[in-house]
Amino acid sequence: MSSEEYIGFIECLRETFTYSLHRVFNISIDQLKEYFDKGVLKITRTPNPEYGDYGIALHPLFYKHGIDKNEWRILGEKIVDLIKNSEYIGKCFINDVKYVNGYVNVYIDYSRLYKRIVYEILDYKLYDKLKRIGGGRRVIVEHTSVNPIHPLHIGNARNSVLGSTFANLLKYLGFNVSEHFYVNDMGRQVALLVYGYRKLVENNVKKPSNIKIDHWYGIIYAIVNILLEKKKLYRKAHDLEERFVEIIEKYKPILDELLSKNKEYTLLRINVVVDNIYSKLKMKHSFRELIDIITSVLRDYLERQNRENKTINSVREFLDELNGILEEYESIYEEEREYSRAYTSLCNIYPMICSVLEREISDPEHVENEVQELMYRYEAGDKEVAKFFHEVANDVLSGFKESLKKINIVFDQFDWESGEAGRKYLDEVLTKISKLPYTLFEDKALIIDLDRAAKEHDYIAKLFGKDQPGRFVLRRSDGTTLYTTRDVAYSIYKFRDLGADLVYNVIAVEQVREQRQVKSTLYLIGYRDEAEKLVHFVYEMVNLKNMKMSSRRGQYYTLDEVIEDYTRIVAEKYIENQLRLGKKKLKIEPDLLREAFRKLGIACTRALLLSTDPLKVLVFDPRRLEDYDLGSWIIYTFVRLQSILRKAYGFEPLDNIDKLRNYAVKLYEDLREKEIILNTEEKNIVETLSNYSYTLLTVYNELKPNKILEYTNTLCMTINKLYEKHPILNEKDHIKKNTRLLLVIVSLLILKDLQTIMGFPLIKKL
Repeated sequence: MSSEEYIGFIECLRETFTYSLHRVFNISIDQLKEYFDKGVLKITRTPNPEYGDYGIALHPLFYKHGIDKNEWRILGEKIVDLIKNSEYIGKCFINDVKYVNGYVNVYIDYSRLYKRIVYEILDYKLYDKLKRIGGGRRVIVEHTSVNPIHPLHIGNARNSVLGSTFANLLKYLGFNVSEHFYVNDMGRQVALLVYGYRKLVENNVKKPSNIKIDHWYGIIYAIVNILLEKKKLYRKAHDLEERFVEIIEKYKPILDELLSKNKEYTLLRINVVVDNIYSKLKMKHSFRELIDIITSVLRDYLERQNRENKTINSVREFLDELNGILEEYESIYEEEREYSRAYTSLCNIYPMICSVLEREISDPEHVENEVQELMYRYEAGDKEVAKFFHEVANDVLSGFKESLKKINIVFDQFDWESGEAGRKYLDEVLTKISKLPYTLFEDKALIIDLDRAAKEHDYIAKLFGKDQPGRFVLRRSDGTTLYTTRDVAYSIYKFRDLGADLVYNVIAVEQVREQRQVKSTLYLIGYRDEAEKLVHFVYEMVNLKNMKMSSRRGQYYTLDEVIEDYTRIVAEKYIENQLRLGKKKLKIEPDLLREAFRKLGIACTRALLLSTDPLKVLVFDPRRLEDYDLGSWIIYTFVRLQSILRKAYGFEPLDNIDKLRNYAVKLYEDLREKEIILNTEEKNIVETLSNYSYTLLTVYNELKPNKILEYTNTLCMTINKLYEKHPILNEKDHIKKNTRLLLVIVSLLILKDLQTIMGFPLIKKL
């Protein structure tokens, strides 16, 4: 923005002080920015309005730079003079500046600030400035893109809400935005689901009519995976038992020799136990019990030897090897127990699926070969196999669309990994990669040595920073490509075929390395501009208190469940509140009220998923959703503002936005030439509104949609404090009444836009 444009209240003051401190103390702008960021320098409210509205303590700079106290006032007055004679007096609505006891304080012209903000909003100047940021540039935001193998859960939904909110913001900022879902239909997970689904079809097992389609496939995927993993764990346990036998046979003669040399009872005890265990291995036995017995005897022996200041290395080595097996066995046992619990739970509800799949999945290696064959045939274009992959993926996607539509998310385009989007440039990518000097061929696998490439290309070195880029596998030895390889081809498709000027991929933090490898590969094969314009929107995972999610075990808190739970919770709180107020009869039709509860549930769901910085793990307790109801609080404030305006003007505000603006313009014209004295609550609203555009720009630059929610919450709090402390419609003073009414209208307009950006439903009454 130009120097004439207002950038936000606190930020403008920060810019003012940075300018003056730089000139007076000869400190670099970057250093001052660091001081502000780290809290060395702070802009705070003054304790007494007589000293100004906001100020900054100079003491940290005085002490840091060894300034003699006799010079403090001289330097302070220099800062005051610089500010008074700068453009910032007008730009930041500063009335006066004073130096007081080590502080530089500013007095804000709130009357002028109020009028400027109201004018820019009512005359659309603010919106025009924001629209110029995008300037019609074409942007693709790819988000959600979860594998079509189970219903969307709360972790996937965080991706969806972050992505859609950011896309909405970009539209608001004037970008030509298209939201895309990349259908990952070619990976092992989908092939595993297709395998299980085919087996059920062959056995004439059909979906029950009362279950949502994506939930049905999630059950199939989980049961197939559980059975397969359990079989693998049994194999691992069997292999451990064989290793146990080998260790016993290895140390048995060593122990016999030790006993013959030392003739100790403690060694005899070990030999007796080893003989006993060796015999029992040929009988029905508990592997865990046997290993516990022998390790206990060995530990006891070694403790005795330590007390007698002796060491028998062979016994210690024997125990170490057994402890290694025990540790592995414990891990296998715990994992198997978790799978078994999940399997029992699923089979109690879906016994037919379990019965069929348990019969079919007897040999894990055979199943893996079949799954690998399905993947190979699908990538090779086998029509018979493709029919099943498409059917499964489309069915699950239909469930996704239904769930996402509930929270106001609709995609402009679904790009299939197996379709043109994923395949069109795949051959070109592989050909160009094969000619790079950093390319390796190992057993027919195609690999880029990015460690070597980073030594010759600063772009790649800077991209990975302190991390090693590693070796990037693009094609397996069996000829199949990896999803990251297809990501490279898909990225080219987005820029070249879809004409994107900028691409944002909303992908979890787990994929940071892979996304850097994709960008590096694009750079190396000649798509350098595209690599620069491909942005990884990183977000962290969701952790639930008292619940461990695992799609492989069919254990997750689905988006559908979150919405339903929130709908119930907000309804119960509303009813409880009405009864507490002594109300017995509904003031709104039941159907309208139920619809309002659903909308509140949607707002709460989206607010929950927006509530945390994307780079931080989102942690919450699904049993206490009522503790995370910021969405409904925002809507209640929005509804309250409408109620005030409905009483004031006698029409429905949301249905008559233009009419409402006209009334606001009349109020503004009435106040324009008058001196307005604002109380503390009114000043807080004005300050918050003044930071609106700066907040949106910060979200855009930093990829942090949570700041929109934080800002909205702050605006709602300032508005609530206004009508809690001061009358609006019943205010006797004409200027004060119009001042507050105008604040209500402008706040309503901004809140409406904020809710639209965040994907909240707009509610008129409650």
